[in-house]
Parts: sequence; structure tokens; C-alpha cells
Amino acid sequence: MSQFNPLLDWDVPKQQQIAQQVEKALQNRDSDQACRDVGLCIEKIVLAMYVSERRARPKNMKVAIDFVMDKALVPRPLGAKMHLARELRNIAVHGLAYDIGLDDAQYAFRCMAELFSWINKDELRKEWLSIVGSFDEAERDLAALLQDVPNDIESSHNFEFRLASIVGCLYRALDQAADIKLHSLGDNLSGRGKTVFSRVTRLAYFKIDVRSPAWQALVTVRNHITHSSPGTDGPHLARLVYALLADLRDVLHRLSPLN
Repeated sequence: MSQFNPLLDWDVPKQQQIAQQVEKALQNRDSDQACRDVGLCIEKIVLAMYVSERRARPKNMKVAIDFVMDKALVPRPLGAKMHLARELRNIAVHGLAYDIGLDDAQYAFRCMAELFSWINKDELRKEWLSIVGSFDEAERDLAALLQDVPNDIESSHNFEFRLASIVGCLYRALDQAADIKLHSLGDNLSGRGKTVFSRVTRLAYFKIDVRSPAWQALVTVRNHITHSSPGTDGPHLARLVYALLADLRDVLHRLSPLN
């Protein structure tokens, strides 16, 4: 079995660098340049996969893409998209009789992002399982907390302290999930310094809609707990968050980088 790992040569920082380069071309409405950059990137990755498996160079890139599809090195639907992205590059490079539009260039960019997502999956799976584990733990802790309703001021303060920790875990799990989803798409704007909702907006660029009233409500509860003095409304807030869990888990699943 081949030991080829595309991440050795196409790690996330390099992916982000290329994505930024393509996005600059898109912002400048230079569709031809965007398609040239995307096509070249795809060809280099496919060539590395082919050479690793066959220990020889392909006759041409069509043969190479067909090979990585047939060997399930990439999913067949993704391979078909890569053929089209490569054809757009040929049109841009050779000035063929077709006017490449911005929609074409954005399609090519999404194809490249999907390829990045595919070659990143092993590492992302580990991160994803850790995030899901944190969410699961917070859900169990919240269920246990609701069995321990406070009956005096001191226990009320302790209750809210525990609730704040649980809400923080749920908030971070969703935030981290949105971040690695963007990483999986080869996005260069993920990482530190970005807010949850800037990530949600960014995901919409990739046709991924994770806007959620439940997520917004969780943020509201988190802000209330963070910026308010301890009171006696902890049990009410805990029940509210518990009622949000099913919808929050649905959002979490939609953020999976493995989909």
C-alpha cells in the first residue's frame, strides 16, 4: 500500500496561501487567473497522488484524474468536478473560445476547497472527535446539574458557576467546529481573532447555512452569565439550555468536516 500523504506537501498553511491567492483573483473579478491557479493546484496534487501509486508519470492529466477516481483516492463526484476545473484552466491558459465567468471561477474554487477537505480528513477526524466528545460531556454534565437544583443563595451561586462552565464548553465546541469546517474547506480566514458569527457568515460563502436560533440563544445565555452578577435564575437558564441541545447538536453535525 502506498505511504503517500498529501498533507506532507499540501498542509493547511499552504492550502490557505493558495486559497488566499485565488480569492484575491476573485475579488478582482479576474476569473481567468482564478481558474489558472485552481487548475494548477489540482494538477499538482493529482500528479503527486498518481506518481506515488504508479511510480511513473501519467500520459496526461485526464488519465491521472481518472486513475485517482478509479482507485478511490478521491470520491468519484469530486473527480468529475476536478475534470471540469482542469478544463477551465485549459481555456484560461490557451485562450479557447469560451468566456469564463465569475460563476465558473467560484465553482473551480469550491472544487479546490473540496479537494483540500478530502486530503485533510485524517487529521480533521481526530479534531472532530475531540470536539464531539466535549459537546457530549457538556450535555451529560448539564443533565446532572439539573438534578441538583439549589435551595439557598450559596448553592445558587455554585449552580451558576457550574452552568457557566457547561455553557462555555458548548459554546467552544460549536466555535471550534465552525473553525475546522472552514479549515476543511481550505479557507484562509479561519483561526484566532474571528468571532463565531463571522465564521457563520464565512461558511455561507461556501453554501453552508448553519444560522440557528438555538445557537444565537446559547450565545445570549453565555453573555448573560458572563456579564451578570450571580443570581437565582440559574435553574431557569439551565432548563433553557437543555431545551436547546437537540438543535445545537443538529448544528454541530452540519459543521462536521467529514461530510
